[in-house]
Amino acid sequence: KGTFRCMFTERAGGIVLADNQGNAVSGRGSSATYREVPTLAQFRLEGEAAQLNLPQPPTCSICVGEKGWRKVKDLKVGPDRIAGKITYGLFSGASFEIDRRTGIMTSSNGFRGECEAQDLSEHKF
Repeated sequence: KGTFRCMFTERAGGIVLADNQGNAVSGRGSSATYREVPTLAQFRLEGEAAQLNLPQPPTCSICVGEKGWRKVKDLKVGPDRIAGKITYGLFSGASFEIDRRTGIMTSSNGFRGECEAQDLSEHKF
């Protein structure tokens, strides 16, 4: 469980100035703030292969519809950390790192969360 740190546009506005001859100039402006958005990431490690289900931030305009499990590339598994990369289509992706001592996961797309190991050998229902 974790959060994305995302920038949201708060206010947007525009203005048009005109003189008596009909010449006009226009301008636009907006303000934005960062907010934390709760979300869930899932990570699977089986032998030397891994998959990550890391949702895209709600503000990612080029990643719409890119959801689900992704194969981890450049996987590095060490005693203190797990790191790798995933891609979303041709132009976007994210690198991530899991600190195996603290359980904290961070990614380049703004996700930060705490991991909990799951024992999948037993069924819950």
